[in-house]
Amino acid sequence: MPIEQSTTWPTEADFEADLQAAISRAFPWLPSGAVRHQTIFSFTWGRATIQVDGREQTKANARADVLLYSRNEPLAVLELKRPGHAINPSDIDQGLSYARMLHPRPPLVVVANGSDDPHLLETHTGSPWKPADPTQSAFASLLSAATHVAADDLKRAVEILMGSNPTVWLQAVRATSRVTLAEMAGDWNDPLRPFVPGFLIPRKAAAVAWALMKDGKRLVFIEGPPLSGKSNVLREITLRADASEDCAVLFIDAEAGVGVC
Repeated sequence: MPIEQSTTWPTEADFEADLQAAISRAFPWLPSGAVRHQTIFSFTWGRATIQVDGREQTKANARADVLLYSRNEPLAVLELKRPGHAINPSDIDQGLSYARMLHPRPPLVVVANGSDDPHLLETHTGSPWKPADPTQSAFASLLSAATHVAADDLKRAVEILMGSNPTVWLQAVRATSRVTLAEMAGDWNDPLRPFVPGFLIPRKAAAVAWALMKDGKRLVFIEGPPLSGKSNVLREITLRADASEDCAVLFIDAEAGVGVC
């Protein structure tokens, strides 16, 4: 009877083994157990908090984004690729982008594939880190330099994250819309707030507009007289998108007096 392998890379054991091997190869001078890791971390984008789940990305495309700590200080963002995957510039850009968005900012980015020597890069310059003597003083200098990332570098980091990783920009758009909707919600006695938390009457217009959007329509207009419920229709569409797997809606309060940057 033939036996088929039903699991694909990585299993939990495979992932941990590859991760520990990558850490040991990147930081051979650190004592065993001196580096801890987490596969779920977050960064702030505007007024929203974006969460990165490295394991979910591994399931999707054989990549893990991991945040490494030395004691309680962020040490590095690790881009762990599938064994044998050839490291390319986009892999490095991705790791640098995450590191530059985090606070406090880890001084190093490590890109590893489990077979070749890992790439160690300085977060603040993107250049390879090759200290003659990787001592505590070298780390102290690196930590100090990591705080100085130019505004252009941060802008570039945002562009890379928004353009290369749909998981990130979907979260960013949804989180921004949640903040806006929360600010527009109040109790029943607040006449200046159009929404009440937890209260929403489904509207036919929202269902029709949502169906058109899912059908691929690029532009859908929703019109009606004042106080007819247009804002609630848009809110309902936003919440529908929030619960979907492949759609996000950016909700903008046009009466707030703030434009789109």
